[in-house]
Amino acid sequence: MRSHRTLFITLLLWAALSAPGAIADVVISTNATENISCSSGVCVPTDADAVLNVGDLQNMLAAGNVSISTTGAGLQANNIVVASKFAWKTNFGLTLDAYDSVTVDSPVTVKGKSSVTVQTNNGGTGGVFAFGPKGRMDIRNLATSLSINGASFALVNSVSTLASAIKSDPSGNYALAANYDASRDGTYINIPIPTPVEGVIQGLGNAIANLSADYEKRKEAAGGTFVGTMSTGSIENMRLVNEKVHVGRQSQWAGLAVGNEGILFNDSVTGVFKGECSSCGFSGLVSINYNQVLYSWSNVNIAAPNGFGAGLVGSNAGNIVGSHAQGSVKAVLGGGLITNNEGFVDQSYSTARVEGGKGAVVGGLNGEEAGTTTDSYATGSVSGGDGSTVGGLTGKTESPTNTSYSIGAVSGGDSSLIGGFIGKETASSVQNCYWDTDTSGTDEGTGEGNVSGLTGLTTQQLQSGLPAGFDPNIWAEDPKINNGFPYLIANPPAK
Repeated sequence: MRSHRTLFITLLLWAALSAPGAIADVVISTNATENISCSSGVCVPTDADAVLNVGDLQNMLAAGNVSISTTGAGLQANNIVVASKFAWKTNFGLTLDAYDSVTVDSPVTVKGKSSVTVQTNNGGTGGVFAFGPKGRMDIRNLATSLSINGASFALVNSVSTLASAIKSDPSGNYALAANYDASRDGTYINIPIPTPVEGVIQGLGNAIANLSADYEKRKEAAGGTFVGTMSTGSIENMRLVNEKVHVGRQSQWAGLAVGNEGILFNDSVTGVFKGECSSCGFSGLVSINYNQVLYSWSNVNIAAPNGFGAGLVGSNAGNIVGSHAQGSVKAVLGGGLITNNEGFVDQSYSTARVEGGKGAVVGGLNGEEAGTTTDSYATGSVSGGDGSTVGGLTGKTESPTNTSYSIGAVSGGDSSLIGGFIGKETASSVQNCYWDTDTSGTDEGTGEGNVSGLTGLTTQQLQSGLPAGFDPNIWAEDPKINNGFPYLIANPPAK
């Protein structure tokens, strides 16, 4: 696994990408071309901050191949940012060659039998190829050549063609060429892509929408709505929109994958998951994470009243960084972000509402904590029935939590353990952590157990400056962002 330090550095870079021009960038936009020299189809910056007008770019692509680099004569920019949409229909190719990262924040449409080449980390380190919320690459001709960091990608345009390709070569590299409406596939009763993924699935910011699955009658015990397991490799920049999943047997189910031993980067899932069975387990993104979940998110409504549930990850034994969850979770053991954390969670948050019945263990971020959580927060309400264990951030914990906070209302039935931050604490370590005594409705930070390093603050106090111990390089406050509560600079609240 990558070290926590490496992940943190990469996270700061990802934050920088969301603000074009904040550092030395070559930006493709509707603004006038400035500080860039284009000759014979090769464009290089003449200043660390440069702009290439989309109209000028389209005109060049109509006449020949175009290569855009961040390296000019005697100077070095860092990233290439596509800030405005553009398209071309000729057979000429486009190369984006960045010292660090290439990020696409607006649609790019490739209409001809062309070629697209993307190179990141050409001299730098920690760079990524990423798509913003409105960014995607629509490649109309599947014969188009796509190369990312020296690897060739086969283009696919449906779930079935992707499944077939992976079955033929599990270690291959595949890219979703355009948005795909999976409602035409009908309702799946088996995992759409059952072959363990060993290569790379590149979503290119495109969405697979309306994928429906009813696993009540299936024979297998566990399943993902998209893929079964990630044994190695990665799924990147993939969006699953409006998934609908129903199951009726005891097992673990997830919106993207059951098990991840690779890397899930900048992926997202929205939809509804339901299961009436006892011991059913649901999670928005992945059931069990053994490696990396980076900059990914979910907005799902999970109803597993007799089982387990989490907005993003069921059981985490790896790293979750810069990620978040929205929506709602109803489960006996449930967390807004994670059901059970045995790994490392950093700079992540949940706004999901979490609800449990009799004897439930529920938390705004983590249901149970046996790993480490740092620089994270939860804002959703958390409730349980009689004899439940309820915590604004974590239901039950026995391990470290640092520089984190919770503000959600907490409640439970008779004989419940209710804490504004932790429901039940056993042998854990808490440093520079806080809960809102106003919004939570309680002056008790823990329902059972006493910890130092945990402080209750009023709403006004939490909104009046960063709490003690919060690093201003990681956290910030703004009355117009996150309702004035602290937010993560590298992982700001979803809009």
